[in-house]
Amino acid sequence: MKIDLPDIKRLVKNILPAIATFTGDFIHPALGKTATQSIEQWRLNYLEEIKLNNSKSNIGKFNVFITGLLLRIASGESGARLYDSLEEKIVDYGDINTKNIKNVLRITGYRFPQQGLETVLNFKNLFLEKHKGQWASYLNEAKINYKNNFKEDEVLKIKGVGLKVRDLALSCFLKEYSANDVHVVRVLVRSGLLVYGYGNINIGTNSSKEEDYLFMRKLIINLSDESGFSPGELDRIFWHFGRTICKKTPVCQNCPTKDICLTYKNKN
Repeated sequence: MKIDLPDIKRLVKNILPAIATFTGDFIHPALGKTATQSIEQWRLNYLEEIKLNNSKSNIGKFNVFITGLLLRIASGESGARLYDSLEEKIVDYGDINTKNIKNVLRITGYRFPQQGLETVLNFKNLFLEKHKGQWASYLNEAKINYKNNFKEDEVLKIKGVGLKVRDLALSCFLKEYSANDVHVVRVLVRSGLLVYGYGNINIGTNSSKEEDYLFMRKLIINLSDESGFSPGELDRIFWHFGRTICKKTPVCQNCPTKDICLTYKNKN
């Protein structure tokens, strides 16, 4: 049976005008605040947030990055409280101590405070030792190595920090990185874009498993090369689309991609 690959450029073009409502408080500085707007505007917001994050001071960048490292096990969508608390309590590297971090995690209602504390202190020690608190060398190294998964990144040695967590934190500064969660994976699978990854025999869709995440990571990079949109942009485009239209119970009849989507075409 011949399968016609969905055209990634056409699919994204159809998605971008769709209206996406983000109903939480803002989860993270690079994800955006509560709003109802086109997915194209969400994409543009993301690119602006990257510029803003890169213009911050060294300690400001630290707080954004730490929010990314801690977000996966925060209580609900509490990234805003976490980030705001860090900004209030941590104004220079000397403020990163057990007392202040415990207070931040308590205010945030963090689910695993001891693990969170260890993550922050371990990252601080690693970053100050290797990069002297400066971000240029680390971000440049990450940008150069994004296609090979930047597996030599010493941040990955910190307990509880895997590729997905690290990639989320890096995506706040580099559009080459994306953290493909369940919403993104759902769009990739249903639309048929997953087919673009068939050059890799290690097919997997559970982004919580490292081998599956690596497959999805390579797929997004392939789609980026094909479409001209960065991995970070595709991640945000599919994330908002998956939350609003291609959700767990999809709104297929009103979907702007239904004439392209393999799932819709094959069920009708």
